[in-house]
Amino acid sequence: MGLSRLVVVNGCSPLHPNAYKLASGAEDILERAEEFISLEETISEMGCLVGTTSRGGKERTPLLTPKTLAIKLIPLSLKNSIG
Repeated sequence: MGLSRLVVVNGCSPLHPNAYKLASGAEDILERAEEFISLEETISEMGCLVGTTSRGGKERTPLLTPKTLAIKLIPLSLKNSIG
């Protein structure tokens, strides 16, 4: 999927055996994963955060397609860490 960094917040270790089973060729990303206790600590260095959901609804706006989101994020990624 083109991602290179995995951050885990207050969760199961990325080195858990089940994580390796699901990594599908991304074992190197698991091994470099960073673990944090709090969301605040995790996002403190990020300039932009993106949330995703499979649910629609009036409270979930603006809805962007993955392509539209990528077009918006590429310029931001030049000067910001994106989570």
